[in-house]
Amino acid sequence: MCGRPPKQCDAHHVHHWANGGDTSVKNAVLLCRHHHTLIHQSEWEVTMVHGLPTFYAPSWLDPDQKPRRNLVNSVA
Repeated sequence: MCGRPPKQCDAHHVHHWANGGDTSVKNAVLLCRHHHTLIHQSEWEVTMVHGLPTFYAPSWLDPDQKPRRNLVNSVA
């Protein structure tokens, strides 16, 4: 539940551009620097579910792989 405002965030390709992901709003999520680094350098994952970014903790942290959403800055 990161509360960083969008102007303090980086754009992240959900499906990485190097793997064929397009640069579009449908394939992007804003992440603070800490969480952006975490997605790239750990086992955390982000996917789009019904057009909304959904996060999954590593299985060693959450064996059930419960989907997580940040509702702090959500427009939905």
